[in-house]
Amino acid sequence: MAEEVAGAPAGPRDTFVSVNNDTSCSLHPGRRTTGAAAGAFLPILGMYQSPPEARAGHVHVPPLKTARPA
Repeated sequence: MAEEVAGAPAGPRDTFVSVNNDTSCSLHPGRRTTGAAAGAFLPILGMYQSPPEARAGHVHVPPLKTARPA
């Protein structure tokens, strides 16, 4: 644990201050995922990859086939 601060009152610590972000279980977007979390989530994300056109930022929708009067 962390060392006690001189002059700090004895009692329960503030949980928001004492949380260590490196050991917390929450995942933050943009943060590098390592260890077991990476092994668990990366294969799942790979199953839902979109086609290359969608990743490029534009999708070509095929024209609708409509019945034309003869």
